[in-house]
Amino acid sequence: MTQIASVLSRFGNVRETAEKIGRAPSVIQYWRSTGRIPAQAQNSVLEAARRHGIKLRPAELIPQEAA
Repeated sequence: MTQIASVLSRFGNVRETAEKIGRAPSVIQYWRSTGRIPAQAQNSVLEAARRHGIKLRPAELIPQEAA
């Protein structure tokens, strides 16, 4: 599981994550498969985490590159 997939799984399954973040399930699935959340969407993910009591630090939204 990628770091981003792990972060998104805190919101629940793909459908639940989509509802909480306010995006289509296909968008959430795309983020999971690519391991990236676009910069313009990161604030909405952080805000959704706050609203739903999910602990999430901004740094967790930046994928760690393999060495």
